[in-house]
Amino acid sequence: QLMTLARNHRLDLFDGDLRPGLKRDTNGRVVLDWKNYDSIAGPYLSGSAFNDRLPIVAWPNPVSENWPDTKNYASDEAYHQTVREVLEETHKHFKAIGVCDQIFYWPARGEPTPGQYDILRNLGGLIRNVDPQGSILSTLPTWTPPRSPWHSLANLEGIRDMLAPPAQWATYTTYSENSPASLKGKWMAPGTVPFSPSLGVGASPADARAFAWMTMKYGCTGMMLTEVLNWHGDMFDVQADIHTRLFYPGAPAGIDGVLPSVRLKRLRRGLQDLSYLMLLQRHGREDLANNMLNSMVRYAGSEASGDNHEDARLG
Repeated sequence: QLMTLARNHRLDLFDGDLRPGLKRDTNGRVVLDWKNYDSIAGPYLSGSAFNDRLPIVAWPNPVSENWPDTKNYASDEAYHQTVREVLEETHKHFKAIGVCDQIFYWPARGEPTPGQYDILRNLGGLIRNVDPQGSILSTLPTWTPPRSPWHSLANLEGIRDMLAPPAQWATYTTYSENSPASLKGKWMAPGTVPFSPSLGVGASPADARAFAWMTMKYGCTGMMLTEVLNWHGDMFDVQADIHTRLFYPGAPAGIDGVLPSVRLKRLRRGLQDLSYLMLLQRHGREDLANNMLNSMVRYAGSEASGDNHEDARLG
């Protein structure tokens, strides 16, 4: 229900916790059981689950800081060897079913902290050795603001090529350097207001639409919403607007099924706006399309900063 409802609203969802069964053969080498994984993810990766038969745009490789779990290994060497074998098996499987262009790696998935850089550096290095052309996602800041805790940015070049940090730590450009068919590049991600629009319950009707406009204005590869459910705790807490929560479970309201939020409808309208702007561009009216974008949205990310990274130029 979630996947098809999202597709009807011009979004593609992915599951970050789905993983194959991990076993070992008689020689101790890793063997992955893909039966249940493929039965769930396969129809979305192929597109057969959707009415339009178009495959999903992006799906994460299951290897991350959470799996394989470091707690299950007595030494770093044993853990790293297992990770290498799992990476080899996952890459081989996705290549065999012809979906490598849709797969991205997301090694550091926790809240952005300085310690996440070490995870990205270590796991990212293992990933790059196994799959040199793979797309590695980083949701960590790409620059070091003054008087901030971000200090470990060295030696990350080459192991992060999908960039989706929270908007307050993001630096966007006004053009795209990557092929439209590639996952690599900068992705627009939500952050604190006013560095990005709010997708919270109390946001204005224009906020969600503006989020889509900013994605196009800055030539981003796409938008990356790393959490759209937040079905834990109080799902209707209007203060927690950093969580996008575009869908609600119908059960608390006595409804059998998944409910789309009003914010999801507004975001879809913003994505529909982009379709019209793209049509203008393709018909030789790129200047008009850009003027419309610039009149609707002024700044996003670090461009919204004034004298320092915590001071916004506009309310």
